[in-house]
Amino acid sequence: VLMDRADKIAILERYRPITRAVEELPEAIQRAASAAEKVTVSFSETSGGGGDCHSRVEQQVELKVLLEEELRSKQRFLLAVMGAVLDLTDDYERLVLQYRYIGTRKLSTKATAERLGYSESSIKRCLTRALDNLDLSSDLKVDPF
Repeated sequence: VLMDRADKIAILERYRPITRAVEELPEAIQRAASAAEKVTVSFSETSGGGGDCHSRVEQQVELKVLLEEELRSKQRFLLAVMGAVLDLTDDYERLVLQYRYIGTRKLSTKATAERLGYSESSIKRCLTRALDNLDLSSDLKVDPF
């Protein structure tokens, strides 16, 4: 199944937010692990009582596992998108996509044109070619998790 430009743009538009999520997930994973350890320690320090401590530990461990799966899924997404961009044979197309979708902030057509020393119309044509040449896997999802 071939992707049209709109599908490719939707995937590329997710790159930055997913990058931010990947940066934040290790902290969330650590919080879940710490919470499980705290519940385990408090459970072992109390005799009897504690009733639902096992379920709270299980919840935190399950949360940690889910977050780790989400992190791996998002990392695979980022690698697939970056790999497809890097596979472009035209340096100009690759740069335009990187400035537009991959960099730390999205550059406008005008800003990209100024940075590369080309006209805005040249950048627009290059972007169209880049999207046409970009080979994203059809099983790549816009929201990987």
